[in-house]
Amino acid sequence: MEAAGDVDVLLLDKTGTITLGNRQASAFLPARGVEERTLADAAQLSSLADETPEGRSIVVLAKQRFNLRERDLQSLHATFVPFTAQTRMSGINIDQRMIRKGSVDAIRRHVEANGGHFPADVDKQVEEVARQGATPLVVAEGEKVLGIIALKDIVKGGIKERFAQLRKMGIKTVMITGDNRLTAAAIAAEAGVDDFLAEATPEAKLALIRQYQSERSAGGDDRRRHQRRARAGSGRRGGGHELRHPGGEGSGQHGRPGFQPHQAD
Repeated sequence: MEAAGDVDVLLLDKTGTITLGNRQASAFLPARGVEERTLADAAQLSSLADETPEGRSIVVLAKQRFNLRERDLQSLHATFVPFTAQTRMSGINIDQRMIRKGSVDAIRRHVEANGGHFPADVDKQVEEVARQGATPLVVAEGEKVLGIIALKDIVKGGIKERFAQLRKMGIKTVMITGDNRLTAAAIAAEAGVDDFLAEATPEAKLALIRQYQSERSAGGDDRRRHQRRARAGSGRRGGGHELRHPGGEGSGQHGRPGFQPHQAD
């Protein structure tokens, strides 16, 4: 209890903590020159072995939109590629087809590594979906980007008021998510957190924790407690600056909700 009383920064995972954590596929948005049914078929194939709620919802949406039925992976002689925090994508290898779905950056790297390019019109779709607070998953087959799947999640009721209470107590709240920076900024603003870390990898999360531990150690516990009490008395927002942490490839992106997020340095 004594240790808990000294807390002045609270790091929170987005999914299931700030949001309900039951993201559902809401739309297939094909790239220019690609039929929506083609995108839906590839998205469903890549999700057949995906037992997450979002994976199952992709299969269901394809069935609802185009009456595409689930297929048996064994009869297709297919190999499922599982999602990992490092690759940030999953998919399926079937015959000569290599289908992947995942984060924007992960699919961009995958497509370019296979000799393709990421279409500008898909970048625009990604931005539009993200600004609405939804999560865009990009689908590609080999070196070709087919389009995106929009996933929707819901912020928990009353969470903004709870974060406001923590702020009055001098506790800064930071949302951590694997979502891209635009989606993260929209959800962070809706939830009312003080800051966020987007496109978070395990390494970026650890770096952020160590940063706050270092700042606390350098500042001294007594001074930190005094500052926290002062903020609580004035009722001001905690923090007041953007997160800064060691960057590098895939280190994550961050920024205060309501401000234009930026690339980590």
